[in-house]
Amino acid sequence: FFLQPHPAIPDPLWSRGLGDVYKRQRDILTIKEFLFVTKLIQEERLSSIRAGIAIQLFAGLGPTEVNGNRDKSPLDWDSVILEPKGVYQDPQIKVSKEQAKGSSQRLVSVEPNLVRWLKSVPEDERAARCS
Repeated sequence: FFLQPHPAIPDPLWSRGLGDVYKRQRDILTIKEFLFVTKLIQEERLSSIRAGIAIQLFAGLGPTEVNGNRDKSPLDWDSVILEPKGVYQDPQIKVSKEQAKGSSQRLVSVEPNLVRWLKSVPEDERAARCS
């Protein structure tokens, strides 16, 4: 599931009665869950994880592709191309083979709605990882 526990932030799904989403073995949110999460990540207290969750919701990257794990490094802002120049024609995210679900590098298209979400992150907060 895309919301992984964070030690500094109480789990918002459990506290609002949606904790059962963790028990399901699927990758698609219900409309209710999607609307809840998009509203939730707009709260200031969750601003530090907003970009990572938006990337998971709108670009389809998995939690380990965004957050990393012991074998994978987290996605960083250098891999997010919001204003393409040169060889890049459209906004996209570069997923390295070390970060990818599989074992090959890929480019993920970034739709206009995700571009708007990511541009809402202040530039001074785009220094390192996206999660």
